[in-house]
Amino acid sequence: MTKISKTNEVLNTLLMPYLARDLVDRLQSSQPPNKQLGQHFLINEGVLDSIIANAQLQIEDHILEIGPGPGVLTQRLMQSGATVSAIEIDAVICDHLRREFPTLNLTHRDALIDDWSEEVNAIVANIPYQISSPLIEKMTHHYHVKRAVIMVQEEFAHRLNQTTYSDRCSLGMVARLDWKIELAQKVPPHFFSPQPKVQSRIVLLSRTPRPEHWKLIRELIQHTYGQRRKKIRNTLRKSGGKFLNLGPWKHEWNNLVQSIENKWMDARPEELEFDDWCDFATRIIHHYHRCIDI
Repeated sequence: MTKISKTNEVLNTLLMPYLARDLVDRLQSSQPPNKQLGQHFLINEGVLDSIIANAQLQIEDHILEIGPGPGVLTQRLMQSGATVSAIEIDAVICDHLRREFPTLNLTHRDALIDDWSEEVNAIVANIPYQISSPLIEKMTHHYHVKRAVIMVQEEFAHRLNQTTYSDRCSLGMVARLDWKIELAQKVPPHFFSPQPKVQSRIVLLSRTPRPEHWKLIRELIQHTYGQRRKKIRNTLRKSGGKFLNLGPWKHEWNNLVQSIENKWMDARPEELEFDDWCDFATRIIHHYHRCIDI
């Protein structure tokens, strides 16, 4: 072994004190994984490297890790030189993390309840799968979060990305109002301890500008997908516009629904592409102003 190779080996040992499997074993010596909290810990070094590579971390970033578990991703995040904060709901895991990473800015709380610092601009995490949907919702309303690299269930990833026609749903359509969504590496169950019963996927989200009439588009999608088997015209007419803040104009809602000439009014929600929803909202606003002028 050359002197340079030996030096690099020493540096790598200092920078990477534990393999993922070691950290998981150290935690599991304190307590077994909590199934109710969805604790499946990543043990594959290559996937951890892929998450970090996709995160494209910069020294000026402030990263939030949600559900750090044994810290297999945490130590790589801290090595990047970026500022790292973590939120963990499990008290025993928090004790473990404080022992292993005494300088980590760690909060013992539910990430869905905790107020995230406005300094956080990115989220990198292998999240508990049962909080995937509400977590993305919370990310959306924290506009200072500009990008995220998260691990989710494979089926959820495809619904979020709307990979096929059958994957179209309110979740994916609404997410596209704020995020560019990309699917990265697929992760099989045996890369975790304990093994989940599902395939997993790394998903990349990057913030995009909100379209005009963002709130109206969002509410139209969520309301019509709530009765996705019905034609949009029928769903909107029966709603009486209650899902919108219409004020004194609410009495004109049914007239407006009847007056809109749009091919999508007699379609079902999954038939609409993302751009169709944007056009639909614009037409509603146009008819709204016309009704007011009359």
